[in-house]
Amino acid sequence: MIHPAPPLFTRGFEDVTEEDFARAADDGPVAAWCVTKVFGGLFREKGGGVIIYLNSIHAEKPVGRGFLFSAGCAAVQALQREANQDYGPRGVRTYFVQRGISADDPDAASDVSAQYFGVAQRYPSRRYPERGSLNGLLDFLTPPEAAPLMGADLRADGGLTMYYGWRRGAEDAAADGRRT
Repeated sequence: MIHPAPPLFTRGFEDVTEEDFARAADDGPVAAWCVTKVFGGLFREKGGGVIIYLNSIHAEKPVGRGFLFSAGCAAVQALQREANQDYGPRGVRTYFVQRGISADDPDAASDVSAQYFGVAQRYPSRRYPERGSLNGLLDFLTPPEAAPLMGADLRADGGLTMYYGWRRGAEDAAADGRRT
């Protein structure tokens, strides 16, 4: 079972209504809880199964004007850890996989963060991940041999959140008369 990330909500604190908050909770963590309860119970009765929460880097890296989205991602991350404790002893393995930004994602650019500006250039590969690039990882997590990783939070974002800018080599610095 693969459960997707909560829907993208982009509003600042002052613009969010109680209805927005309720909808974000229902479409995010409450939906994940419902799926977990149903499939966790079914898999437990069957003696095994896998629930993968395919989520977003926004569980860790908010962009501003999207706290409902980031909070929903983080709540699902916490839910996965709890589900692992409850269902893990009965053979149900859970994983939380954070993916990076892909070319067909909705644009969540804001004036608060540069997270969505020049994204392709900020991946170490200097390009967006290919469609289906996580399929190998997800396949790897499904057999029983992946059990040592159960309950893990995996960041599969192609290095996007670890990007600190392109570094210049010693030769470039020496040519500019700087020390490295």
